[in-house]
Amino acid sequence: MYIGSRLFGTTFKCNKTQLWRYDVFLSFTGETRKGFTHFLYKALQRRGLKIFRDRELKRGTNISSNLLAAIEESRFAIVVLSPKYASSTWCLEELTKIMDCMEVKGTTILPIFYKVKPKSLPNQRGAFAEAFNKHDTNYVNDRAKVRRWRSAFTKLSGIARWISTEWFEYELIDEVVELVCSRCILSRAK
Repeated sequence: MYIGSRLFGTTFKCNKTQLWRYDVFLSFTGETRKGFTHFLYKALQRRGLKIFRDRELKRGTNISSNLLAAIEESRFAIVVLSPKYASSTWCLEELTKIMDCMEVKGTTILPIFYKVKPKSLPNQRGAFAEAFNKHDTNYVNDRAKVRRWRSAFTKLSGIARWISTEWFEYELIDEVVELVCSRCILSRAK
């Protein structure tokens, strides 16, 4: 029986010639923190990858500027898009920065649709529609910000992704870790 033994393989780091401080930036909401995202973090960590998640922030430092800097310094951004993701302005700011870094720095974005349907993303349906309606109300004087968030959401829907409901969680985590590690090996070989 297969139990994800590949998670405990060889330790290696991504190619640092592009000055990546982190191999992976994890963007997620609290609803996945103690479950899926924690297990994903641990699996990446066991493979020797340097991962940034919000717990890496030092107490007493500026959260916003440190989060945005960590995104810029990460080769991969794994976006765990869960039902409450669009409700979090932090997550939306992260996503906007991640999309910018993809276009400018070549950051690889790896979206995981965690218990959300892909068709709800491009036009912000369901829980995403509710969240964006609240943002429209709360940011009536900064509509440009909400437009940027909506744009980032729409762009994310066009990126190849995993859909969690099609996998056993341990297999999905194994698949994500193997992809990140294989791309790190390829970049080391160049």
